[in-house]
Amino acid sequence: MKAKQFDREELEQLLARTEEREAPPWLLPRIMAEIEERQPSLVERLRRWWFRPQAISFSPARLLLTVAVSLCVFWLGTIVGQMRQPGAGQGPVLADNGEANFLIGRGLLAAGRVDQALPFLRQAVQQEPATPEFAHWQGVAYGALGEIEQERASYISTVQEEPNYLPSLLNLGHNYLESGQYQQALAQYDKVLQADPEQPSALYNRALAYQMLDDSGRAEQAFLSFLDRHRTGKWAFRALGHLHRLGNFTFRSYRLGTVQLVLNVNALLAPDSVGRRQELQYLAEALSRTPGSELHLVAYHQGDRQAAKAAVNGLQEQLTRILGKEHAVPVRGSWFDVSETFSDANGVDRQSATGLLIFTRSKQQSNRRHSI
Repeated sequence: MKAKQFDREELEQLLARTEEREAPPWLLPRIMAEIEERQPSLVERLRRWWFRPQAISFSPARLLLTVAVSLCVFWLGTIVGQMRQPGAGQGPVLADNGEANFLIGRGLLAAGRVDQALPFLRQAVQQEPATPEFAHWQGVAYGALGEIEQERASYISTVQEEPNYLPSLLNLGHNYLESGQYQQALAQYDKVLQADPEQPSALYNRALAYQMLDDSGRAEQAFLSFLDRHRTGKWAFRALGHLHRLGNFTFRSYRLGTVQLVLNVNALLAPDSVGRRQELQYLAEALSRTPGSELHLVAYHQGDRQAAKAAVNGLQEQLTRILGKEHAVPVRGSWFDVSETFSDANGVDRQSATGLLIFTRSKQQSNRRHSI
């Protein structure tokens, strides 16, 4: 197979995604073909090649080779541990350049060889202490090894050089949270959210920090803030569980076919508003992933049947407009003048004076029911 060629921009993008990528299938055979003759260690020979004296001349082929070797230096970290002979008793051969040590260390981290990655990352920080990214990933390595104090020191060093370096601000918050220093964690999460108000990890863990401080009021508001912005993934359902334990049922979970959806019930039952239209948009998007499904809206309003009916009729009308004429399956409604009984996100039976049940039924099921 022909090796893929990368320009420098592609290389940078690839390196930025390496935590979630496997090594390209062509790379390992290519490296192995180059090292069949046992000479000095592979790291040492690549280091020598990288820093060898060069004549000042331009060669497209040489430029391409340099870019390819830059990539190989990174991916080398993912196999260097496998290349070592057991019992050799010799330490890692470190490069003379901080960036090269950093790339090898990142590669070793991606391969899960944290203990081998740390010396390279530590050396990169010593060589280029003003590069925030190097200290940050040194902290990640320390954290993976359970060395919490060194991890924290690395992140603090990073933000001293670059106060707005969000990855280290965020990880520093996590470090404080795991260490039980909740006020310090909140301070870091607030800094992150000032720069990025949508950052999901900061939003969620900020709520956890308030909860650990027994500040249920602020924890409740923080979980609500998280769900206002993020409705999918495991953290959304965990936030929902926390809110329900706190007695707040603003958000509920509904299953529409195979889709599990979190919606703001209070917004849906309120008069027409921007918030209600947003919730109906979420509902319409979920329906688009369940073709052929008939949607049922059931409103409850204890002692006021007309209020329940008005709520359903308003939702039907507005949702039908959003869905458009191409949505052939109807939106059906029902209403009752009693309280709603439901199971919350933790499986606990609850009762509410007003409520909204949402579910789907296949069109075939509905037709069979009407024909009986």
